[in-house]
Amino acid sequence: EACYWYGNKWLTGYDESWEQQKRYEYDPDKAKELLKEAGYPNGVTLVMLSQKVSDPMLVLQQNMAEVGITLEWLLADEVQYNILKTEANSLQWDILSYGISTHKGTMGGLFKGLGDINTYAFGQMCGAHDQELHDCCMNALYDQTPDNMTAAHEMLLDKVYYTPIYRGYTFIATHPKIEAAVVQLDIECCGAASLFEDDYDVYYEG
Repeated sequence: EACYWYGNKWLTGYDESWEQQKRYEYDPDKAKELLKEAGYPNGVTLVMLSQKVSDPMLVLQQNMAEVGITLEWLLADEVQYNILKTEANSLQWDILSYGISTHKGTMGGLFKGLGDINTYAFGQMCGAHDQELHDCCMNALYDQTPDNMTAAHEMLLDKVYYTPIYRGYTFIATHPKIEAAVVQLDIECCGAASLFEDDYDVYYEG
């Protein structure tokens, strides 16, 4: 079994109880049955568009292989990726590896990015062609109660437009002499500003 959820405890509006919810069971036999029902008794090959192959993607590839799905990569540089990610109808890829920023460090900003029907209309991959999801995510953005946050979180997972394969920020490095990162009044983390211990010695005179 596996639990998947969006966000992390550093985001305003995050609910740690989401981590305890059982979302999916790992059942290769059941997956094979569903694949057969979908018309692919002998399996199928899917192409994932990405700029690199990450460890979670390799695990995904192995899990899919167990049920008869061959996952191949379409690797592109940044320019090619930004063009191809808006051309799903070209049928060059089936799955997109995509990272979305959490605007101003809030869950509401993350939900907006994943469910905004307006960005989808402009060909961007952050957003979905789903008015119900859009309304739910906008409600969570502008009225950030725990109930509204959970409703958006649940609807995103139930509709399975996006499956989270990792959580947390990937752009902040740590050092034992850094006491704390600096966060602005709008809750956005300043990656280049930190509080250091007195004997932090990476600087030199010269």
